[in-house]
Amino acid sequence: MRLLLLLLIFYCLWASDNNSVNSICWSENYKLTWRDFKGVPDTTTSFVNMKAATAYQLKRDYLIESGFPSYRIKAVFQRQKSWTRDTLSIDLLSHEQRHFDIVELYARKMREGVSRLRLNKIREEQRYAELIATSLKELKAYQREYDKETQNGVIDFIQTEWDSKITKQLRALEKYKSISEDCEK
Repeated sequence: MRLLLLLLIFYCLWASDNNSVNSICWSENYKLTWRDFKGVPDTTTSFVNMKAATAYQLKRDYLIESGFPSYRIKAVFQRQKSWTRDTLSIDLLSHEQRHFDIVELYARKMREGVSRLRLNKIREEQRYAELIATSLKELKAYQREYDKETQNGVIDFIQTEWDSKITKQLRALEKYKSISEDCEK
């Protein structure tokens, strides 16, 4: 019995370590480094001119709390799918960090929307699903707009404008920021 318990503890520790090896939850105290980009650069024609790519996920765990739908929303950087061809450019790394910050921004928007639905005592799961689907579409469009306007971070003064814009938007939704408990499960 003791051996089984020890094996279970070892597996849980291994599984949590293995998960952190493959992904990073957004935190205001952690900034990406080039060591976090473990993926192999994409060589398809649509990526041939890109120097880096940030893969992300907005994980959503559905729950029922006090009879109402709810979600644990996690902004996650995917290490094995993110890649770079240039590990020297600090500006490029900063641009990629902003992609991750945008994921956090939309996680906050989702949390705010879920909170609003719950405050209005909405129980229909479809309303929550629509909110999530709309937010995911908006996130993709925002990421594309960010890359297009900054030309993947190449235009310095526009990148600076976007840095300020994203920071302001994150501050405006500070109440809904990721907390460590979001990523523990």
